[in-house]
Amino acid sequence: PEMIQTFLEYADQTENLRNITVVSNPGTDKEVSQSVQIPKGLIIGFRYDDELSYKFEPYVDAACTEVYDPYTNTDSDMTIYVKWTNS
Repeated sequence: PEMIQTFLEYADQTENLRNITVVSNPGTDKEVSQSVQIPKGLIIGFRYDDELSYKFEPYVDAACTEVYDPYTNTDSDMTIYVKWTNS
């Protein structure tokens, strides 16, 4: 419980937050963008249900050519682009 309390106190400090924007289907008529603030140092991972008929891959560029690495750049604001595909 003490560790959770410390984490929540740390996460509540504005200077320790970063903005994460996720853009789904970039450059298409189905493009959607959402932003959240999260604590610096927190790793952003993506999961989906294996039984879905579609999959997605996160990228760091709007052209969806450079795959996103969740262990890189955990302290700065960033935009992550998500490209959906049929499986």
